[in-house]
Amino acid sequence: MKPLLPFLLLLFGAIEIFAATHNGTIKGVVVDADTRAGLPGAHIFLKEYGLSTYSDELGYFLFSDLPSGKVNIEVSYLGYAGTSKSLEISDHETTAITVGLEKADYELPVANIRSRSEEIFQTIAGANLLLDPAANSQELLRNVPGVVIAQHAGGGKAEQIFMRGFDADHGTDVRIDADGLPVNMVSHAHGQGYADLHWLIPEMVEQIEVTKGPFDVSKGDFATAGSINYKTPLALKDNFFFLETGPDNTLRASIATDFFSDSNADRTAYGWLASEYFTTDGYFENPQNFHRYNVMGKYSILRNNQSSASLFFSTFSSRWDASGQIPQRAVNEGLIGRYGAIDPTEGGNTSRHNIQLTTIKNTANEGLLKNRFYFVSYDFELYSNFTFFLNDSINGDQIRQKEKRSIFGISGKYELPLNIPGNALKQETGWDLRFDDIPHSELSHTLDRKTVLENQSLGSIRQTSAGIYEKISWQPFTRLTITGGLRLDVFQFLYEDRMKAEYSEQRARAAIVSPKLTAAWELGSNTSLNLKLARGFHSNDTRVAVRRGGPPTLPTAWAVETGATWKPLPKLLLGAALWQLDLEQEFVYVGDEAVVELSGPSRRRGIDLTLRHQIAQPLQLAIDASWSHGRFLDAPKGENYIPLAPSFTANAALTWKTADGFFSQLTMRHVADRPANENNTLTAAGHTLADLTAGWRWGQLRLQLGVINLTNEQYNEAQFETTSRLKGETAPVTELHFTPGQPRTVKAAIEVLF
Repeated sequence: MKPLLPFLLLLFGAIEIFAATHNGTIKGVVVDADTRAGLPGAHIFLKEYGLSTYSDELGYFLFSDLPSGKVNIEVSYLGYAGTSKSLEISDHETTAITVGLEKADYELPVANIRSRSEEIFQTIAGANLLLDPAANSQELLRNVPGVVIAQHAGGGKAEQIFMRGFDADHGTDVRIDADGLPVNMVSHAHGQGYADLHWLIPEMVEQIEVTKGPFDVSKGDFATAGSINYKTPLALKDNFFFLETGPDNTLRASIATDFFSDSNADRTAYGWLASEYFTTDGYFENPQNFHRYNVMGKYSILRNNQSSASLFFSTFSSRWDASGQIPQRAVNEGLIGRYGAIDPTEGGNTSRHNIQLTTIKNTANEGLLKNRFYFVSYDFELYSNFTFFLNDSINGDQIRQKEKRSIFGISGKYELPLNIPGNALKQETGWDLRFDDIPHSELSHTLDRKTVLENQSLGSIRQTSAGIYEKISWQPFTRLTITGGLRLDVFQFLYEDRMKAEYSEQRARAAIVSPKLTAAWELGSNTSLNLKLARGFHSNDTRVAVRRGGPPTLPTAWAVETGATWKPLPKLLLGAALWQLDLEQEFVYVGDEAVVELSGPSRRRGIDLTLRHQIAQPLQLAIDASWSHGRFLDAPKGENYIPLAPSFTANAALTWKTADGFFSQLTMRHVADRPANENNTLTAAGHTLADLTAGWRWGQLRLQLGVINLTNEQYNEAQFETTSRLKGETAPVTELHFTPGQPRTVKAAIEVLF
C-alpha cells in the first residue's frame, strides 16, 4: 500500500494542467423548505450529462462548463422528500436556482445510487432514531450497522464499543464527534480515547454519520475501526416536551423550545434551548441511584446562505452507584444473585461543559471557508473493584480513577472547485489544533469510596496535537470519481510525575503521514462499486509515549476495502463490502492498573452485508450483518485470538408507519460467541435480543410504549477474563467476570409538541 503516497503527490501536482473555459454554469442552493437553512451533503444529479455533486456546508452547489440547452436536476437528501426541476442553460451565463426540500420519511424508491452510495447505509436520520427507546445518545449507536455497545458501570460510564472486529474499549479505535466537537479524551484516567456521549440529549440528534475504517482524511486520531459524527439541528421543527417512565424508579424527561426566531431580507436567525433529566435505580439488587442533568443550546445566524455563524453550548453532570462486574463462580456457588454485587460501593460522578463557535463563509472564487473554535471543561471520578481481594486481602482492591481537564481547540477547512474542461475537480484543505491541559490525573487504592489508602499513579498531563490535510476529488469521467487525500499529524506529550520526590517532567514528540485513496464507479443507474485504500492510526497515552525505549507512540493501521451497492428493484437496496485492516501493534494504557498491555501486530478481515426493503408503503425492513476474522500475527496458532473481538454481529429492524399516525418497530440484535482470551479457552457467550416499540401520533401528541429485551433473554452485556480473589479464598481464580444484561423492561412515553 505504500506506493499510494507518490500517486497522491502526482495527483495533487496535476491540478492546474489545463486552462478553464466557460460555457454555461448552474449555481444553486439546497435549503430546508421550512427553516430556509442550507442542507449540506444533499445529492444533486444532472440527468442529461450524468454529472453529480454534493452541496457544501451552506447548501450550495455548482456545475460549470455546460453546453447550452434544457436540463433536468434531481435533488435528494436523507430524511427529506426528493425533487426534480427543469432549467434552461445559456452560453456564458450563470443560472441561479434555489431548491427547497420538505422533511419526509425515508423511502427506498427515491434513494439514489451514486458515487457515495454506501452512505445510504451509513447515515441514520433522526426520524428513525426516535423509534429507539434509548436512555442516552450513546445507545443510539445500536442503530449503526455492525456496531455493538455494552454498559458495565451503572449507566454512568461511557459504553464499551465493538466495531469492525475491534473491541475498541470506550473509544480507542473509534473516533466520535458531535457537530465536529471531539468527544474522545486523550490520555484519559480510565482509558485512551474514552468517549462519553451522555451529555448529548437523544431527542436533539438530527443525524448520525458513520465512516467505517480509516478512510476519511478529515479524521485523524482514533479513526481506525471507524469514525462517527452526531449532528444536532440548526432549528427546531417543533417545540416538544418528552416524558418517559419505567420500572425501578426510572424517569426521563426532556424539553426543547425555540427561544429566538427572526427572518428578514438579509438574514435569518434561530435559537433553541433543550434540557434533560434522567434518574433510575436500575435492575440490580443494589440501587444505582443514577441521576443525570443536561442543558444544551444553539444560536445561529445565516446571511442569504452566503455565510453563517453558530454558537453551541452544553452542560452536563451525572452521579451513580454501580454493582460492577461479578465473577461467574460467585453466582454458581450462590454467594450472590445474578444481579448482585461483590463490592456495592462502586460508582462515580462526571461532568462536561462545552462551548463551540462555528463560522462558514462562501468566498468570492466559489470556495467555502469553515472554522470551529471550542472549549471543554471536564471532570471525572470513578470507583471500581475488578479483582476484589486479590492484592489486598483486608481492605479489598477498590480503585479510584480521577481527572480534571480543560481542552482548547480549533479546526477548519477550505473547499474550492477547480474548473478543468471535461473534468469535475474539487480541492479541500483542512486543519485542526487541540490542547489538553490535565492538571490532575490519578489512580489510587481506596476503601469504601471514602479513604485513599495509596496513590498508584499521580501526575499532570499536557498534550498538544496538530493536523493538516489535503484532499482532491476528481471526476475524469461522468461515472468515475477518484478522491485522494494526504494527512499529517504531529503530537507533543508532556507528563509530570508527582509520585517522585523531585520535580520530573518527561517529554516526547511524534508525527505520522496518512495517505488515503478512494475510487467510486457507477456501472449504471442502479449499481455502483468502490475501492478504498488508507492508512490510519491511534495515539497512545502520554504516560506511555514519554517512556524511552517503549512501544511506538502512533501505531499505524493499513486498510483496504472494496464494496458494491445494488438496487435491483425500486424498493430493494443491497450493499456489500469486503475489507482488511492490519494494525501495527495492539496496545493500550490500562488505567485500571496504570500499566501498558502489548499484544503485537494484528490482522482483521471481514465482510459487511446490508439490505433495505420497502415491503409496502408503510412497511420497511432493514438487515445488517457483519463477519470478521481477527488474529495476532506474531503469536503461535491457537494462541493468536484477539480477546472479545466480535466475529459475527447482525441487526434487523421491521418498521411500520401508517398515514393515520400509528407506528411500530421490531428490532433484533445478535452477537455470536467470541473468544475471551488469546488461546480461546474461555468463551464470551453471545446473545440475541429483541426490542419492540409501538405508538400513535395524533396531531401534537405522541404516545409510545417500548419493550426492551422482549423475550427476557438472560445474557451478559459486558464480560472479561479476569483474575480475582473473593473474601476467604486462599488462591486467585481466573475466569469470566460479567455485567448482566437488562431483563425484560417496559417503558411508557408521551411527547407533546407545542
